[in-house]
This record gives sequence, structure tokens and C-alpha cells, in this order.
Amino acid sequence: MKVSILLPVYNAEATLQETISSIINQTFTDFELIIINDGSDDNSENIILQNTDKRIRYYKNINNKGLIFTLNRGLSLCKGEYIARIDADDIAVLNRLETQVNFLDQNPFIDMVGSARIMFGNGVHKRIQRFPLKDSDIRAYFYIACPIVHPSVMLRNSTIKKYNLQYDANFPHMEDYKLWYDILKVGKVENLKTPLIYYRVSSKQISSKYQKEQQSKNKIFRQSIISDFLNKKNICFNQINQDLVSNIINLKCDNITEEKIKAAILFIILISLQTTLRHLFTMIFMKKIWKIPYFKIKYLGAIVLHHSHLRSFSYLAI
Repeated sequence: MKVSILLPVYNAEATLQETISSIINQTFTDFELIIINDGSDDNSENIILQNTDKRIRYYKNINNKGLIFTLNRGLSLCKGEYIARIDADDIAVLNRLETQVNFLDQNPFIDMVGSARIMFGNGVHKRIQRFPLKDSDIRAYFYIACPIVHPSVMLRNSTIKKYNLQYDANFPHMEDYKLWYDILKVGKVENLKTPLIYYRVSSKQISSKYQKEQQSKNKIFRQSIISDFLNKKNICFNQINQDLVSNIINLKCDNITEEKIKAAILFIILISLQTTLRHLFTMIFMKKIWKIPYFKIKYLGAIVLHHSHLRSFSYLAI
């Protein structure tokens, strides 16, 4: 078995058949589609059972166990060399599996590959959203936001098994972000420029229903991985004002303040300096340079961090 596609389902009757059909009709055919019904109380089960393709393996939780439990159950059931993800409201491009299988076959040192996505939905302007492609760029951007689309990924089952990886129940609504971080600790990840999924935007999505909680947890998580990074660079986390770190991880192009840009510039310069220079520069920078009107050119930091995806800062590797 080459590929196992993991599809969790909970009350997805409106979109489920379109998702299943997009997998069944793939140009690549050596796969199993593992569907786990997480205690749905709508017509989802009937829709699943109407599909008689022999490649479908259907499982059902006795009651609603939640997404993380269901995903981890699915990982344990996957028999394929590769594991692909899809959600019950998304649509796979017809050559998605073929494209990602070919990529992983040809790049044996890459453990996981994602892709760009086509955003669509009611009232949504249809558009392509792309992300950093190379492993080094993904690692750099990881401190700002998650640059890997969950339902677009295909990963090596051997990596999951070798390192006993799974979705972490301590990170609800951002379990994918945490798993990608764990994978980046032991392997390499890339994205494909070609969009391989249609990503439906709706109010029923986890990211929409729990947006405020997800954003709050993301901030805490990003602060923790920045702390891990600083420790690896032998920079004491307490040497950098934690308010500044919070400013860095909250930096957004549509909400720029001078303090945020100062924090970003300080952080970037600090981690690029040798230890012997760091304390001296910190003192000079914080006490003197910040007072210079030049730093009122506050959009510079946003341009560097977001539009360039931190690509020039190779020292930001995890």
C-alpha cells in the first residue's frame, strides 16, 4: 500500500460526498481512504456507506471523541508508506496524490510535503494562497505563523512510527502546528508551489469557531518555540524583555506599531551577533538607537519579516 488518506468526519453531510469523490477519482490509485466518523448525528454515515469503493476503510467512534483523538486513531490505522490528510469540507485536485507521491519518491530526505491552496467558499473571493517552499524558509517563518496547510500534507509513515509522533492533546485547535514543529525537530519539510487542494472557508471550521482561543494559544506556542530557539543560540530568554518577544510574535502587516518594529529589529540583530557582542549591543541599541528618529520608518520591519518570509535570515533555523 503506497498511500493512506486520513479523513475525519463530524457532521459534514453538506460537503462530505464532494470530498470523498475528489479522492476516489484521483489519477493515482494505490491508496486506502481511512474515514473515521467521530459520532456524527447528521446524515454523514449514510453518505459514507453509499460509497462502495473497496479502497475505503470505514471506522466509527462510539460517540464524539474530538478531532485530536480521531486523528491519532487514524494515524495508528494507516498502513501506507505515505500518509495524506484531507478534511471533510475540502476538495483534492485530481492529481494531488500523484504529485506528492512523485515528490516524496524523488526526495527521500524530505519527511513531509504540503502545498499551496485555493481558497473558496460562500462569499469568499476565490484565490490561491502560497507559502514558503524550502525547509529553511518554512523553519524561519514558523516563528511568525504556521506555513503548512493541514489538509494539504503528505508525510512518511516511517517518520511517524520511528519517533512515535502524534497530535498533542495539550494543543487543541492548533494540534497540526504542534505536530509540524515536532516533525521539524527530526526531519525536513517542504511545500509545493502548485495548489493541490481547494480549501473551503466557512463559519463551521475549527479555525473559525474557535478563532479567539486558537489565536491565544498560537501566541503562547510561538513564544515557547522562540524561547527554545534562543536557548539553542545560548541567549538567555530573560535577557530579552518578554514584552518585546510578545510584540514580535504578534507582528502583523495590518497592525503595525513602532514598538513592534523596534522589537523585531532588536530580536533579529541580537540572534545574529556573537555572544561577546550581544550585551554591549543590547545596551547601546535599547538606550540610544531607539531614540533616533530614523526608526520612525516603521514599515521596514514588516516588509522584511512578512513579504520576504524571513528568507534572508538563515540563522533563524530551528
